[in-house]
Amino acid sequence: MTQPTPNPTRPFGPGMPPASAAKGRKGKGVAKPKAAPTPQTRERRPMTTARVLALWRLVVVLSCLAVAVVGPLVLNNNRASLERVNAASQQVLLLQSVRGELLAAEASGTQALLLSADGATPDDQFVGHLISATERFTQAATVAQDDADRMTDLAASITRYTADLSRAMTSGSTDQVTTASQYLQGTLLGQLDELITDNLGWLEVSTADQRWLSALVAVSIVLMLIASVVVARRTRRVLNLGLVVAIGISVAMFVLVTQLVTTSAQSVGAVQTSGVTGATSVAQAYSAVTEAKAAEGRVLLGITPTQQGQAAYSSAVDTAGEMLAMLPAAQGAGMDTQLEQMIATHDELMAAPAEQLPELVAAAQQPYDALVEWLAQQSIQIGADLDQQLTDHAATVQNAIGFVVAGMVAAALAGGIGLSQPLRRYR
Repeated sequence: MTQPTPNPTRPFGPGMPPASAAKGRKGKGVAKPKAAPTPQTRERRPMTTARVLALWRLVVVLSCLAVAVVGPLVLNNNRASLERVNAASQQVLLLQSVRGELLAAEASGTQALLLSADGATPDDQFVGHLISATERFTQAATVAQDDADRMTDLAASITRYTADLSRAMTSGSTDQVTTASQYLQGTLLGQLDELITDNLGWLEVSTADQRWLSALVAVSIVLMLIASVVVARRTRRVLNLGLVVAIGISVAMFVLVTQLVTTSAQSVGAVQTSGVTGATSVAQAYSAVTEAKAAEGRVLLGITPTQQGQAAYSSAVDTAGEMLAMLPAAQGAGMDTQLEQMIATHDELMAAPAEQLPELVAAAQQPYDALVEWLAQQSIQIGADLDQQLTDHAATVQNAIGFVVAGMVAAALAGGIGLSQPLRRYR
């Protein structure tokens, strides 16, 4: 008997399971499709010994050459800094000397007029002080080119004061002496003090400290030491002769550079603390002593009222005493005793009758002359010592520049050759 053809539209036929069940059975044996495989990351291969050696050879050579290029530039800047500090300190000392010489010229002028008024023969010591002031000002103008405008104005003021004082001494007029003194106190000394203060301020902040260059040299040494360790591990050889030589040369350059830049910083510090301080104390003592003598002469000539002149004299000798106390050599030379004698003879001079003035004026001049002569010598000596110290060290730095260049180039060659030998084997 023939079976009827199943109707596809029927949900199921006799003896047939439901479509859902059939589907379930059918899908049960079918494997799910696999996801597309993700591309695997390539594993990094370790650097070959040849590549490592080539890389460290480049690092060692470049570090040494960097020091060979940067080192001379820094050392040259160090030398220039020393020269600038020296020029500024010399200008300060010269300008302070000019100030003292101008005051000394006024003091000598008033003393000469006193002797002339009493019938004695005056000297022309004031001319020597004016000439000395002019010469030292010319030196100061030559040393510092940056203050050209102010130095020109100052030169004109010095010329005017020189003419005023010389005219007063020729005529013997106390009115003209007053005019010259007022111009000195009111204008000229103010210009000088401003310029001195500006230079002292610059000296306080100036520096020649390039000690960071030592750190740069030390970096190259550290890199070479690391290269030595890497090479020893890669080549199984403890020492690489080229690297050993390069390290030795670099260490020598490190010691040289460190000594140079440290000494430079110490030299500038010594100038700022002891050098200029001592020179300033000498210059201020010189100015104070000469100012006291000028005040004494103005009172005796009747240019300044006694009370006002005595106040100026007392202030000046107090300043002189303070400055001399800051100079250890002053006590050894007996300058404190000379100042006491100067004050004592001044008191006698102020209390003496007119007929005793010529004798007492000459007596009062002796301790003053001793003080002025000693202080002038000290000023010259301090200036010469500072100049010698800074000039010599600047020359040493200049001469060392060539050694640093040659040394670091040699270190670069030694390191490069030392790493090239094992590199050829592993290539």
